[in-house]
Amino acid sequence: MVALRGEIAALSKQIERLSRDRSKNRFRRRYGHLVTQQGTKPLPDKVEPILNYPKPKTIKELHQFLGILNFFRRFLPNVAQHQIALSEFLKGTRKNDNRVIEWTTQAEQDFCTCKKLIADATLLAHSKPDAELILHVDASDFAIGGALFQIISNEPQPLAFFSRKLSQTEKNYSAYDCELLASYASIKHFIHMLEARDFKLFTDHKPLTHAFKQRLDKCSPRQARQLDFISQFTTNICYLPGNENVTADSLSRIVSIEMPNPINYDEIAKSQESDLELQNLISNPQGLQLKEILMPNSNIPLFCDLATGTARPYIPKEYSQRIFSQLHNMSHPGTTSLKKRAKH
Repeated sequence: MVALRGEIAALSKQIERLSRDRSKNRFRRRYGHLVTQQGTKPLPDKVEPILNYPKPKTIKELHQFLGILNFFRRFLPNVAQHQIALSEFLKGTRKNDNRVIEWTTQAEQDFCTCKKLIADATLLAHSKPDAELILHVDASDFAIGGALFQIISNEPQPLAFFSRKLSQTEKNYSAYDCELLASYASIKHFIHMLEARDFKLFTDHKPLTHAFKQRLDKCSPRQARQLDFISQFTTNICYLPGNENVTADSLSRIVSIEMPNPINYDEIAKSQESDLELQNLISNPQGLQLKEILMPNSNIPLFCDLATGTARPYIPKEYSQRIFSQLHNMSHPGTTSLKKRAKH
């Protein structure tokens, strides 16, 4: 009984001490975040050292940096997409691994991008229990992500972000399965904020909006399990094209409505001059009708195929992935529709 009284007295003193402490800086440093009337964001004095963080030399130092990055993860949209090259260094490593890292150009770019993401960390609003909620989800070839917003005065306010990279198996999923996985994983991550709340799920993959209208025997066991879990929280899945939704793009791909890197026909034309495959096709067209055409916003003629009645530019291999990604990022309603868009 005496010990219990002593614990109660100590607890009372601690409460009194916290009540008297009017120093907001001490409170903020203790919890690692800057809490204001508008919302929550990382402490500026904690962000500054990260911006000056030196490039890790060993695996152990990289682990430390990624640990810091993960602490701020909920403030950073689509951060998993930018960690992929860094995470590759961690495969097959062990604790306190002091092996030296052989940096690649892509890894160095991702390292700088991750630091910049923390510097530009989004201010997260304080959740209001009566506000309307919307959950945006998206998937790419390497990662999935989601962002939870509340609607206040018809304006979306971010509450938290989620992202993770795809496993080697998940990278082989179809576009539908990746988008379904993004929805499932995002709801599972935000379950503490979504439970017993009405919300809309937004996706730029149109077939997913019909997920609850199809027969269950057409689903794989994995799809059935994920749909069953999602249905416990919502069946309101809405389609919003990526090129019409700046908010959704910023949360997972960080692009604007327009293409992030517009196609430069002049660069492609110069690349065509040294492309061996194109030279072979010019000598042996194989049913193609290759002619030089002057494209819009270009000063250099570009070899195009006119066999279908539409000028289809010949794209060298070094540009094919970039252009495909730009078409994919605008919105991807399905494999068939994406192929049609690429053909046109």
